[in-house]
Amino acid sequence: MPLVSQNELGGLTEKAWRGLSVDCPVPWGLAKDSNIMVQWLASRGLGFADSLIECLAMVKENPMLAHENPLDSGVMIAPLHGLAMLDSILAEGMIWNGQIYGANFIMAGMGLLLDDDLANSRDNAARLTLSDADGIAAEWEDQMIRMRSSMPSNGQYELRGGRHADRQADISLTAPNSPPHNSTHAIDVNDAVWKQMQEHAQNSYVPENELSRNRGAGAGNIDND
Repeated sequence: MPLVSQNELGGLTEKAWRGLSVDCPVPWGLAKDSNIMVQWLASRGLGFADSLIECLAMVKENPMLAHENPLDSGVMIAPLHGLAMLDSILAEGMIWNGQIYGANFIMAGMGLLLDDDLANSRDNAARLTLSDADGIAAEWEDQMIRMRSSMPSNGQYELRGGRHADRQADISLTAPNSPPHNSTHAIDVNDAVWKQMQEHAQNSYVPENELSRNRGAGAGNIDND
């Protein structure tokens, strides 16, 4: 398995999204969301690979999904609509109801929004819940993360934000094994996952030739750093 830094993993994730489609490229900001969310998950020992590969495959098959408004379409391709969508839900106390792909990315977005005292700066009772037909699947409240031990990554979910999410006390929530955030420790990545990411990223690179360099790609002709 490749042993990579957190920044290497995030950087290749972003390039993989950008290389998915030449004719209908994924917006820069949405690729950056994926970079941030993958690093957040990996730094806490939470699984990211299955959700990432599933989301990449979904958008490669239908690139327009990356440009649709999930409020209009009912489809949320995580992490593409993650942070902006979740930010609106938290700020406005909205409820979102629809299909998601890659539950881990939604959970990472929820955690990012409540990290670093964001909850206290917006609402002392800030809370986000992700629910499916079996009840609450994940809950972020006062920077405490709780989630079920398993949940389908591809399914119908309801996301509630603000003070008015009704607690379902009969649902058993388990805390994930989340080590302290560490941006320097090496991360093991499955060989097949790393190869798929590199293949997607390859499409975002320009050819290595004199014409490309003359048009501004890479270092300058006299650069030696």
